[in-house]
Amino acid sequence: LDLVLLPHALEMAEDPHALLREVSRVLIPGGRVVLSGFNLTSLWGIRFHLQKFGAKVFLPGKQFMSVFQLKDWLSLLSFHVDRGTFGRYSWSFSPESHKESSWLEKAGDRWWPQCGAIFALSATKEALGAKLVGKAITKKFNFLGAGARLEEGSRSQFEGKKE
Repeated sequence: LDLVLLPHALEMAEDPHALLREVSRVLIPGGRVVLSGFNLTSLWGIRFHLQKFGAKVFLPGKQFMSVFQLKDWLSLLSFHVDRGTFGRYSWSFSPESHKESSWLEKAGDRWWPQCGAIFALSATKEALGAKLVGKAITKKFNFLGAGARLEEGSRSQFEGKKE
């Protein structure tokens, strides 16, 4: 495959490491994976952690992960993250609260962009160097350099005439 889209798949997976390893296995060198998910380092991530202490379930999913952790996992699998974005900085997603917290969206884009509740990352699979198989052909090339041998007739044009 040359493109894999994973919208919120890592949060729902039993083993996100295994999912990313499978993506790495099926992608061609130079292929692209696009991930989206809920950011652990956000206000929504704090609400997710409060579920452990008996708070009402806010979002489905087994785990949130930080973008820094995800970038580390992707680099271990020889992916290069080339672009990404964050969004939704307020604490709620209802339309009524969106009007009240529009200032928070503007401030989040400017002052703490890495704390957006939703992220999207795009990464390409880095290809390993080519390995040549077969008989190596060796040719000797003569270059005009320090160890080059010149014929007697052509030497005078490079060294200058002695008079």
